[in-house]
Amino acid sequence: VSLRPGPRSEIAIGRLQTCFELAGVSGGSLDRCDSPNTDITWTDGAHAEYRSTGGWNWHLILQRNLEAGATNVRLPPLAFTDDKSRMSYFAAVESNKAYGPIVQRAFDVSYLPRSLTTEGSVSGPMEDYIAFVGRLGAQWPLGRTGTRLLAGAELGYAPNTPTKAAVGTGNAGDAGGVAWQVQLSFLDVFPGHSFALQHGRAQGGWLISPDFRNNEILYELRHEWKIVENHTLTTRLRRRDELDMLVGAAHARRDEDIFVRYTLSF
Repeated sequence: VSLRPGPRSEIAIGRLQTCFELAGVSGGSLDRCDSPNTDITWTDGAHAEYRSTGGWNWHLILQRNLEAGATNVRLPPLAFTDDKSRMSYFAAVESNKAYGPIVQRAFDVSYLPRSLTTEGSVSGPMEDYIAFVGRLGAQWPLGRTGTRLLAGAELGYAPNTPTKAAVGTGNAGDAGGVAWQVQLSFLDVFPGHSFALQHGRAQGGWLISPDFRNNEILYELRHEWKIVENHTLTTRLRRRDELDMLVGAAHARRDEDIFVRYTLSF
C-alpha cells in the first residue's frame, strides 16, 4: 500500500524493498539493501519518506521481525526471541544533489532493541544494537573524453557489540564495531564501459551489512558494460580474507570468486 500525504511525502506499507548504498559501479551497503545480487530479502513494515526543497530526502523505516529471524541480513549473534525485538527502526537523511564535486551525502541510524545476545546465547544477556553509518561520494571529469572518476567512502560504527567469544575470534573482550569501504569508479572509460575498485572491512561486531560479512576484508574489481538500453553485462573478481582467525582454526579462511551476470531490465 502506498500513500501520498503531500506532494513531497510518501508512505509505503507492506512487504518492501529498501536500499541505501554507496554510489558507484560496485555499490554496496554497510547497513541496508534488500535483494543484493542474487539474494532475495525484504522488509516487512512501513517506509516513510519526505523530500525537502533543498534536495535532502528524509527516511524512517519501521520493520517487523519474526521470532525465527529478520527477513533481511542480520548476522548472529543477533536474535529476535525477545518480545521487544519484534520492531526495529531505521532513520536516514541523504542528498544526491550535486554540490560542487560532491554527489552523495548520507547518514543512517539503525536501532534494533533487545536483539543483541552479547554472549552468543538467547538465554544470556540481551541488549540493544545500534549502528551509525555515513557515506560520501564525489565525482570529477577525467579529460575531455567523457570519462569520470567517482570516489566514495562509507563508514559505520556500532558502540555496543558482542564478546569476541560470541563471534568466535577470542576468549576475552568485546568484538570491534567498526566497518568501512572505499570505492573508485571509472565511468565511461569507453562508451558504455565502466570499472570499479572496491576495498572494505568489517570487524567482528558489525552484524547488519548485506554486502560485507563481519570479521572479513574485501577486495573487488568490477566491470560493467551497458550494451544497449536495459541490457547490462557485469563481471566481478572478488576476494574475502578473514580479519581475525577463529579460535581453534588451523588457518585463516579466504574466499575467491568470479561472478558474471547479464541483466535485462523492463
